[in-house]
Amino acid sequence: MADVMEARTSAATIRNALAHTSWQGVFEGPPVPWFGVLMTRCALCIEGEAPLYTTGRLSGRDGEGPAGSIYVYTATRVIVAGAKGDDWDAPELSVKVLPRAALSALSLSAEASLYEDDLRKPWPGNVSVAARYSDGSELTLPAERPTRSEAREPFAEFLPGLLSDLG
Repeated sequence: MADVMEARTSAATIRNALAHTSWQGVFEGPPVPWFGVLMTRCALCIEGEAPLYTTGRLSGRDGEGPAGSIYVYTATRVIVAGAKGDDWDAPELSVKVLPRAALSALSLSAEASLYEDDLRKPWPGNVSVAARYSDGSELTLPAERPTRSEAREPFAEFLPGLLSDLG
């Protein structure tokens, strides 16, 4: 089992990646206790590896329960975490682990034309994929559409490795 310092390091890496997503609100204001439990579960699944790419999406707040997902990729694993429910303070938490080798198909989308020079849309623009796994899971990466070029970079750097998962 991972030691607490290793687990906190993994959780900090995940949190830093999520700070540029709709999960950001969880980090502002008073602590959200269930988020710490979700991070414990993710860190236990990551044990011995480092998070290479993290993305997520969260909706709900102000009287609504959360509906959120977090996808964490390590060298060999995909951690799929979620928080869902009617009560913001006590959602149902879930975490499952898939082997990256279980990737069975990718559908890729890109916005910019290879043949047009448009300074407003630098090539390749926003890129996203629907990654399908052998258990039937389909993950949209990134989970949210990036609004700034800096937010696109982590996925652009991760994409060649994801394509390699297809074999």
